[in-house]
Amino acid sequence: MKRFTPIEWQSFSQKKNIEQILKRLDSVNSFGVSIIWEMVLIVFSVGLTNVFQEILSPRELKNGQIIIYSLAFLPIVIFFICFAWSFYKRKRLPMQLSPRNFIDQFDNEICYNAFMAESFYSMLLETNPSKENSPIAHAYEETKQFYYIEASYYFMKATQALCPFYFMKEKVVSTDPEMIIGKKLIAYARYENILSLLKKIFLYLEANENILEGLPEQNSVIATNKKMVSNLKAIQEKSSCDFLE
Repeated sequence: MKRFTPIEWQSFSQKKNIEQILKRLDSVNSFGVSIIWEMVLIVFSVGLTNVFQEILSPRELKNGQIIIYSLAFLPIVIFFICFAWSFYKRKRLPMQLSPRNFIDQFDNEICYNAFMAESFYSMLLETNPSKENSPIAHAYEETKQFYYIEASYYFMKATQALCPFYFMKEKVVSTDPEMIIGKKLIAYARYENILSLLKKIFLYLEANENILEGLPEQNSVIATNKKMVSNLKAIQEKSSCDFLE
């Protein structure tokens, strides 16, 4: 089975970002259609005034124009109400994210960062060790340090995003096939698998801290990893996963 490199994982993430941008463009296109609709109605109003000004009374013309202008500006009013509500939810209601937001976060952020960490972890395992005192041996050590630091970084990103899941887990994670398929919930096996993967990565990083020996940032990287694990232990208390047990 092919193992994807970090660059390939990044390309997958960029593809998802492009898909999200396209969805936003669709909403922008809808707004553009509403603008065209308003222009058509305004032109129609002008034509109505010119054609029927000798047939209809001024009051009837005015009432007709009011109706047309109301129809013209209605899409703009609806758009700005929706925009204002969306902005309010993002800025004022950060803790009231919908289950759909958490599911998307799991698919697009947690899984991505976990597998980025796993890719650098795998490359660490594949880096040829060398004890020779030579430029080649020194280059190997620098490469291993780079892989270790990157694995630690993506491990941190995955666990940071995973920790809040405890509050929404019952709503977004399920073992029921009908709920997983019908409501597109996260399969419990996927959730447990991510925890297991992160456990494997951390245990390796913890057992091989000597890779960072000599780096000024050594203590910071190690302390960050352990802090993330202490946060995940809080999740483990509410989960059947044997993380770090």
